Amino acid sequence: MKNEKDLEYLNYLFSSHKLGIILGLERISFLLEKLGNPQNSFKSIHIAGTNGKGSTATAISKILEEHGFKIGLYTSPHMKKFNERIRFNSKEILDTDLVHEIKKVKKVIEERQKTEPSFMPTFFEFGVAIAYSFFKRKKADFAVIETGLGGRLDATNIIQPEISIITNVSLEHTDYLGNTVEKIAKEKAEIIKKDSIAITAEKNPKILKIIKDKAREVNVPLLQVQKQTRVSNHFFGLEKQKFDLEVQGEKIKGIELSLLGEFQLVNTATAVLAVKNLGIKISNEKIKKALKKVFVLGRFQVVKRNPLVVLDAGHNPGCFKEIKKTIQLMKKNRMFRKMILLIGLSSDKDAEKISRIIFPLASEIVISRARFRGMDIKKIAGFADKHKKPYIGFHDSQEAFDFALNEADKKDFLLVIGSIFFLGEIETHF
Repeated sequence: MKNEKDLEYLNYLFSSHKLGIILGLERISFLLEKLGNPQNSFKSIHIAGTNGKGSTATAISKILEEHGFKIGLYTSPHMKKFNERIRFNSKEILDTDLVHEIKKVKKVIEERQKTEPSFMPTFFEFGVAIAYSFFKRKKADFAVIETGLGGRLDATNIIQPEISIITNVSLEHTDYLGNTVEKIAKEKAEIIKKDSIAITAEKNPKILKIIKDKAREVNVPLLQVQKQTRVSNHFFGLEKQKFDLEVQGEKIKGIELSLLGEFQLVNTATAVLAVKNLGIKISNEKIKKALKKVFVLGRFQVVKRNPLVVLDAGHNPGCFKEIKKTIQLMKKNRMFRKMILLIGLSSDKDAEKISRIIFPLASEIVISRARFRGMDIKKIAGFADKHKKPYIGFHDSQEAFDFALNEADKKDFLLVIGSIFFLGEIETHF
């Protein structure tokens, strides 16, 4: 933003960061009511889950956009700037539109503060209000909405979706959602509402039962991705992967996907299953055309060749398990000689579990930290010691990247992985 006054509004938005995470629907309900309940002006697809939400959401939005619909997409967090969170027909919200929406929300807040001076929405709630108001103003036909944290008390959970998707469930945010996967699953399952269709790619029987119970409670059908879809003829390359996808008995041949990693096959199948059940006419050719265009920052993103450099926003053990499968497939296909790992995790992540999954695959480890919420280098280094891996730490992420890249020969593989904030600092290099 170039205008100083506009920067003031952006700073006002970011000032709500100081409140941290406060789950609940009271504040967002109030904001949206005063804004004319914009969430009721468009149809929505709501997505919760531990991993795969962003990729699934992006694929759905692309497919619907390819069919001529006006599509809003809300995801989080952002890598470099707030505008990434809110997109309309694949384009980030313009600064002018962002300021326009901030002004509207600010006016509502200040009016409430006249009688309740302490009233202030959280940063995430502020963002959701901006997104829903913007989508209404742009006359969106559909909005694809990714939850932020959990489901039941997540600020996005104020919509009545056509389809509710739970990608998968594993341990995360235990301080807020509960200390077992079952408790977390119950929180996420609360995005399933009556008069909709529920979809899940979860395979764990215990978690699946919780999702099934919720679907039964509100009397909606539950479609299981593994039962409703099948992938065949899979080819994995470093520019794209190709496969055939059968969805509810109908085969789509020759899908090309620029998103890499085997885990993206499930996300893509979930997305296609969702659009096929929206009750609208869907063309398989348009699905294929749309999927070719799907791109998500920091999702096994190839940014350099010779040496191969990949950025991935892996941030929990579930992510790392899926990435491990892809690395093993690459190794089997002799796509690299040795792997150098550059890692920077957020301070609340399970470094021990993550290290057990990924450290054995690396020849050497470079450790750094993001300026925002970064985990202490020494903590990660302790696990590198346990795995008897050579390592070095840098407080500056750019220095860490420069060192790691210098260590890699042309046939090597440099995996830069960790929090999206850490990747945001590295990605500017490209």
